[in-house]
Amino acid sequence: MLVEPAYFGKRKGYALKKVTPDATVQDFIDAVMAAAEKGISRRRAPERKSCFGCRECCNERIPLTSIDVFTMMTRLGETGESLARFLQRRAYVYIEGPAVDISLIPQEDGYCSFLRPDGTCLLGDDRPFVCKTFYCCPVDRKIKKLRSLIVNTGEDELVRLWLEDLARQGMPLQFHEAYRPAVRREDWQPNPFTGCSSYHQVFLQELCPPPFWSELHEK
Repeated sequence: MLVEPAYFGKRKGYALKKVTPDATVQDFIDAVMAAAEKGISRRRAPERKSCFGCRECCNERIPLTSIDVFTMMTRLGETGESLARFLQRRAYVYIEGPAVDISLIPQEDGYCSFLRPDGTCLLGDDRPFVCKTFYCCPVDRKIKKLRSLIVNTGEDELVRLWLEDLARQGMPLQFHEAYRPAVRREDWQPNPFTGCSSYHQVFLQELCPPPFWSELHEK
């Protein structure tokens, strides 16, 4: 398992262990979820024994990676739709200058559009990366940095594919909100998520800058 119990003051959470070169993003997801299921984390609401039925984090911004979207399209039976049209319906595209952010579109009350009335997720095990790896307990700096790297790299690949799909269809930029949009397709280059349809295919070593990898690597 890639994570282990750790105390942050009096609060119990988890920290990242040393990582081997063959470790993937899926290994990280599995480790975090297993740790939560084993109860190594002390949640903000101590009366809760699990996340089941809890809505606490479902009204936060939920950024999407390319793999998140591929998985959602399969789960929802919408693989026949173009990526651009899927994102126009299911996501919220925000542009500020050259930057693009793609997140799940919320309901009118601010909660995730896939949140059921009973507090469970319609997507289940196919929910986005951030939903699987965020728990309301403390974590160490390495986990925070690694999560950000995974999310940002995966979202960059999603933007690249989105721009590619728009160009292929001869469509202009499609967004829900924008401030002085100045998006250039050439600014979004292939990265470790390119060509991957599963988190099993994305290796942590390829995502991490060398100095950070040297902190994580089990030599």
